[in-house]
Amino acid sequence: MNLKFGGLILLMLFFSFCILIVLIFLNINPSPSIYFPEGTTYDFGTAQDGDTLNTTFLFENRGQKALEIKGLKKSCSCFNSTIDNKIIEPGQSSKVNVSYKLRTEKSRNEKNKEVSLGLMTNDPRNPFVVLNIKGEVRDFVSWFPKSLSFYFDKDISDKFQEIKLSTDTDQELVIEKLETSSDKILASCITQEENIICRISVNPDCPKGIWTEYVTLMTSIGSPKINFKVPVYLMIH
Repeated sequence: MNLKFGGLILLMLFFSFCILIVLIFLNINPSPSIYFPEGTTYDFGTAQDGDTLNTTFLFENRGQKALEIKGLKKSCSCFNSTIDNKIIEPGQSSKVNVSYKLRTEKSRNEKNKEVSLGLMTNDPRNPFVVLNIKGEVRDFVSWFPKSLSFYFDKDISDKFQEIKLSTDTDQELVIEKLETSSDKILASCITQEENIICRISVNPDCPKGIWTEYVTLMTSIGSPKINFKVPVYLMIH
């Protein structure tokens, strides 16, 4: 038992010595040190599905050697990101600029959203830093359907289709702006209980052909106010 105990003590001393050597090596050899004074997580709170979020992650080099940003790895294609400076001298700072398009998986009833961005560095203590973006995604304004299609093989009739808009907020939903991309289509909206119904039809003077038009709506909800485009596909023979 004494021999086993003595061997354990020696093993612990050996590992302690190895750790000490590593620490001495790091202190003797100057190295960069990345630091995020505002943290590595951005909580956007609550936002509308489809919004584009913009944020920055400030970081500093608190080491004694130039910090090098070797690359970025994204968890999804919904990111656009840039770095102000990829070589940061000791005592200097830089920023990661992120633009992120909110997209939820409707089939999963996804509300809480979290995505990440990986920063690869030459900092021996932090060779890979994970930046997080999280929050709750809500449909402040929802509309259905997302697109419309019209097909006529004879004279254009008075056929119309409807877009239904609703909100899950306590605010009154009002359409403040309604525009069509051309006079090929006509649009009007009415309030029906707590929803808004927008009726879309084809102008009887629309020429024959295949067209892609848009209805643009701006609502009274949100800051900035939520606006969106609904594509309208026309095939007139």
